Amino acid sequence: MPPLSPVLFRRALIALALFIVLLASFAVGIMIGERKAQRFSHWCENYPRMVPGRPPAMDRKMLFTNSPLPSAHGVFGAVLSTDGRSMVVQGKDGREETVLITPQTSLRVGRENLSFQQLPPNLQDMEAAVFGVPTPTGEMEARLIRLFPRH
Repeated sequence: MPPLSPVLFRRALIALALFIVLLASFAVGIMIGERKAQRFSHWCENYPRMVPGRPPAMDRKMLFTNSPLPSAHGVFGAVLSTDGRSMVVQGKDGREETVLITPQTSLRVGRENLSFQQLPPNLQDMEAAVFGVPTPTGEMEARLIRLFPRH
């Protein structure tokens, strides 16, 4: 068997590396899609429990609207309410998201880092940018919350 030429070997190595990069990007896309689908697969059942003050039964017609699913890893919008260790934020698309606040959550108002107990009392006059991870119950566990005054 004749030895493999260096040029052919280099081309084969480059083709293999490109194939691995393509395969890895495809796998990351599948992982992100599965995470988003997992969060919203039981959204209808969890909605009344997540949003206080809503009727217990949810209209099934909401499932068949043409609106896209909300973002799985963040929400930006008006703070509607806070209670204990969570807050409800109305996103720019009009959906209300329940955000869980844990001891690992970073809270920032302007350039200041605050704890949950140090938050200003007028949160309903503020906008929030929340970044976090979805929970199996359809809520979002916040990693970073930035609060801004509403204009």
